[in-house]
Amino acid sequence: MRIVILTIGSRGDVQPYVALGRTLQEAGHSVRVATHEPFRELIESTGLAFASVEGNPRELLETEAGQAWLRSNRNPIAFVRGMGRLMGPLLDQGLADSWRATDGAEVIIYSVLAFAGYHIAEKRGIPSCAAFLQPGTPTKHFPSILAPTLRLGSTVNLWSHRAADYLMWWPFRERVNRWREETLELPAHPWSPFAGLLRRGFPVLYGFSRHVIPQP
Repeated sequence: MRIVILTIGSRGDVQPYVALGRTLQEAGHSVRVATHEPFRELIESTGLAFASVEGNPRELLETEAGQAWLRSNRNPIAFVRGMGRLMGPLLDQGLADSWRATDGAEVIIYSVLAFAGYHIAEKRGIPSCAAFLQPGTPTKHFPSILAPTLRLGSTVNLWSHRAADYLMWWPFRERVNRWREETLELPAHPWSPFAGLLRRGFPVLYGFSRHVIPQP
């Protein structure tokens, strides 16, 4: 099976997917990892195929805007708004690169920031699977990672995940919906597609141990 793993971010957002790709390749699949050019050597040195996606996370984080974004991590609204400002100018090219990188794929696996994978799989008519390194499935047992680290109660915990999903979608929805309509010829999403996918039992692969975060 031809699998493309699409991941966006720093080395910490890329290296775990190299391990996943190697395991899939050892199981007999053809694996291509689509991410930023600085990680080409890391990926190709393990025998995996590489495809380039616009962006250099280290350069972004070293800018004044990048440092301000890192400092805003205790304020979820400021954090998401800053992420939108950082990634927004690169998004159009990144979406185009992601489309090219998944040419010929039979399955797409994508990280939390590489949400283009879901839309591309929808257009290509192939299966896709989210693979996250942080908990994102709504649960009553603990709040969203974007929420304050307080004892919020089960109902508020559940709604914090839904609020975080909306916050993550908000900075990118206009560009992504324009891309869906004009390039992919798909209808726009008025709300984040992720919550609806989870309600329909969409698979999510989590890259952390149950001993770190017990499964609810």
